Amino acid sequence: MNDPVQNPYIAPGAVDSSDIGIAAIKDRVRIGMIITFALVQGVVFATGIMLFLMLNGDDGVAAGAQPAAAQPAGAGDLVLPGLGIAIGVGACVAALVVGGMMKRISINHFRAQLSAAGIKQVDHTATQFPPQVDQLINASRARTIVGQAILEGAAMLNVILMFLDDNLIHLVPIGVLIAGIVMLLPTVGKKLALVEQASSR
Repeated sequence: MNDPVQNPYIAPGAVDSSDIGIAAIKDRVRIGMIITFALVQGVVFATGIMLFLMLNGDDGVAAGAQPAAAQPAGAGDLVLPGLGIAIGVGACVAALVVGGMMKRISINHFRAQLSAAGIKQVDHTATQFPPQVDQLINASRARTIVGQAILEGAAMLNVILMFLDDNLIHLVPIGVLIAGIVMLLPTVGKKLALVEQASSR
């Protein structure tokens, strides 16, 4: 009564063509790594361009104007750096919250699918997995991309703010956000750990 539902068109002992193998998981992980590299490269490239423009800009001072270094610092000078840091912190929080919500939804959906298919638990050490695992990993990939996109957007905003106010303090949130993007780098181990977590009751 509790045996898993079997495909009647597949011979006993044969592998269901709808199953996903460890090689397919590795392929999806490689795609995620390429996306991560592209996002990091874009932020680093934009930051480098802005730094080049800032450091090689026109250093001339208009006649009668006070040099920028001699001008007194005011509270207004902290507006854009503060805004950049706030954007960075907000992006990190948003990435965590949205990622957590998407993870819970995908795990609940995965467990419901396993129950409907009569599968009690998935062995994360196996070489072949039921098709429900494929959907879980695809949902995980979408969650990773969303989180990385949030962090990348905040980093690019800090790049723009850095160019506007010529303040290198923006490199701090940019560096933190790049580190956050890298931390979301998908690996086979992370995917298998997700399968183990999602299949355990």
